Amino acid sequence: MQYEIVRTGDPDRGPWKVSTRAYVYALTTTDGAEVLAFHWHPASSAQWPHLHIGRAGLRPGAVVSHKQHIPTERVSVEAVVRYCIGELGVTPLREDWRQVLKDSEDLFKLWRTWP
Repeated sequence: MQYEIVRTGDPDRGPWKVSTRAYVYALTTTDGAEVLAFHWHPASSAQWPHLHIGRAGLRPGAVVSHKQHIPTERVSVEAVVRYCIGELGVTPLREDWRQVLKDSEDLFKLWRTWP
């Protein structure tokens, strides 16, 4: 995740905020093969949030390529962690993980400047 700490004039937010500038959240196998990658890097040719399906998730000759940019909404890191635990069976490090992710993502949604 690339971010910038910027001054804000909003007294409810405080004098500073963290502003996301780009992200790459990649899920890989234990040997490093990419399965999924959620990207948003507006300085590139694919300026919108998107998903890549890694080679580990594709069969030879698949219709979808690992190079394609599948459009998505903006994806929070909390959503990716929730997906890993809920859908991929990753063991959470704490029992209250649902609430921790919810609280963090709620703040993210409250203060974000674009969906």
